[in-house]
Amino acid sequence: DGESYTKHPDNPVLRAGDSFDRVCVMSPEVMVEGQVWRMWYAANMATHDVNICYATSTDGVQWTKYAHNPVINNSGNGWNARDLRPAGVVRVGGSYRIYYKAAGTDQVSHTAAADSTDCIHWTDDPGNPLYKGSSNEWNAGYFYPTDLLREYGRYRLWAKGDRRDPATGWASSTDGLQWFAPTDPFILPETGTIYGGNFIHISITPDGDDWYMASSCTDDHGTRSIAGFHVFLSDHHGTYTSRVFDAGGVVDLRDISWDASAPAGTTAQVWFRWSNDTSTMPGWTHVTDPGVIKDISGRYFQYMVVLDTGTDLAFPTFEEFNLTFHIPVVSVEARVDD
Repeated sequence: DGESYTKHPDNPVLRAGDSFDRVCVMSPEVMVEGQVWRMWYAANMATHDVNICYATSTDGVQWTKYAHNPVINNSGNGWNARDLRPAGVVRVGGSYRIYYKAAGTDQVSHTAAADSTDCIHWTDDPGNPLYKGSSNEWNAGYFYPTDLLREYGRYRLWAKGDRRDPATGWASSTDGLQWFAPTDPFILPETGTIYGGNFIHISITPDGDDWYMASSCTDDHGTRSIAGFHVFLSDHHGTYTSRVFDAGGVVDLRDISWDASAPAGTTAQVWFRWSNDTSTMPGWTHVTDPGVIKDISGRYFQYMVVLDTGTDLAFPTFEEFNLTFHIPVVSVEARVDD
């Protein structure tokens, strides 16, 4: 249920060793493919000398470390000088793609990606680093990704933000290369709670149409624990259907206009229908552009607006709908007095 947990009797399932991982092992990311469990994890050889390693299992409990770890090494200088930690691995075609955090000599936390066909030999993306936070207050200069979720054609990297005022949020992408973060964080530490100090490692799991987030965290006194959150998403698709308007008689429609905006990555569609009888309202007609409309007459009119967005950063709006019609003159009686 995401709330009650039983510690496995064989814990810990992965221990520090005596070479590349002699200080500690941490930040695991696991992928299950058939009967094979794959784990990428960070391992310390010395303070800040952190690299990404690999292990496999058939049951998720007994793990075998790759004999030639690490599989991704820090460079000792530049954007990936030290402290590499995996954030998530996905399948892209016939290859694997890993996203990871790297600390640079510029004291900035960078997000990078690499590709592999065997989970062991990795080639860095030529565009690395892909993201290092934005000018937004919550992740300026420090975007530390700890989990990746890909669904509905969109990637989301969940991350810790500014070290001075820790926050949790995400950056999203439609291609896995260009990343953008919302202006505001998703959640902030709250004084007096078990997450009053900081969020450490965030993990996201789809929960129906929403998400479940688990995070290791610290309270105001530095005590560590795990907190769980149910994340309820706002709908990225919305439909508004107007009431049926009665013109009081059969009229000739002349013009339709509306006030709407649809930034890049969003759509705002207008649909319209009309009839002389409310009991026989026909199907909807898509109106692509406002303007003059010919050869439409009726007494009853109705419109529908469909709003969609494929990004976390922009949303379409619809504010006003205008309908102009002409009332036909059936007959005119005139009398002239001499």
